[in-house]
Amino acid sequence: RLRDAKTAFLSGGDGGRQAALPRFADAVLEEFLDLPRGWWQKHTAVEERFTLVSNRRGGSRLRPDRVLFAGGDPNSPRLLVVFDPGSRRLGIGRSRQVYADLVELLRGTGVSVGLMTNGEQFRLVYAGLDFDCSVEWEVARWFEDALGREQLAGFVALCGQSMMLPDGDEAFP
Repeated sequence: RLRDAKTAFLSGGDGGRQAALPRFADAVLEEFLDLPRGWWQKHTAVEERFTLVSNRRGGSRLRPDRVLFAGGDPNSPRLLVVFDPGSRRLGIGRSRQVYADLVELLRGTGVSVGLMTNGEQFRLVYAGLDFDCSVEWEVARWFEDALGREQLAGFVALCGQSMMLPDGDEAFP
C-alpha cells in the first residue's frame, strides 16, 4: 500500500504533485505509521496557538500543515508537520527557509519535534532552545533493497508510535 501511495503521488493525478502531497503524507503518517486520523488537526482546523508571526521576513505567518496529538488529546501536541511541495531537495535553496521556519515554529509553540516533507524526502527535526538537529529519509530508498528497508524501519521507529510515549518517557527529550 505504501508503494501504491508513492506511485500515486509521483503521477500527480488531477491536481499535480502539489495537490497529491497531502494525500501521500496522510498515507504515510496515518496508514503506514498507524497514527489514527482522529489524532490530527489538519489544514484550517489547526488551532491558532500553533500559528506564529515570524520575527524575520517582515512578520509572515508560520503555520504547520498538520499537528499530531498523543491519543488525540489537544493538550498533548507531539509533532508539527510542514509540507514543502515546491522543493526538489529538502533544505536546499528555497527549502532552507522552510526548514528555518519550521525550527522557529517549533521553538515558538513549545512543540520540540517537527517533520517536513516534499514527498520525496521526510526530515524529522528536533529544535532545542539554541540548537536543532535532524535526520532525513529518501522515500525512493525504502523500496530498493535491504538497506532501504532498514532505513524504513528507522523511520517507523522514530516517527511511529514512539511519538506517543507519555511525557517524561519521550523518544526525544
